Amino acid sequence: MSSKLDSLFVNEKEADTELIAEILGPYLRIGKDTGVIIPNNEFNRTTVKNKLLLYCLGRKAAKLKNILQEDENVKLDLIASAINVSLKTTTETASRLKKKGLLESAKSGYFIPNARLVNIKAEVQSGHKTHKRSKSKKLSKK
Repeated sequence: MSSKLDSLFVNEKEADTELIAEILGPYLRIGKDTGVIIPNNEFNRTTVKNKLLLYCLGRKAAKLKNILQEDENVKLDLIASAINVSLKTTTETASRLKKKGLLESAKSGYFIPNARLVNIKAEVQSGHKTHKRSKSKKLSKK
């Protein structure tokens, strides 16, 4: 018998692939042969924080599908280049996300912990709404 208490538990070792697809779907696609992250217009319009999270999550998805031969962990200079943001901004953003528990780091780079996927979804959604609102305020001032 399942209870409401069951919904509080997450599997820290396995990633929820349906949730990953739900988070990534509006923002990017992933090359089937290479694992290259292919951003769309929504990705380009979102915040730096979201771009960083989405890029790392895209690498996780590619690794889960065995497309990436290397580890899903990614160095900050590669993230900065991929999302077209300065290394300084990427480093500062990654540091804030790490403090929030949304990113973790290892010797080989940064990654998103499986147990944080629900938090990532909420963070991406809230950041996207905030970014849209701030852009519309700027446009209305013109």
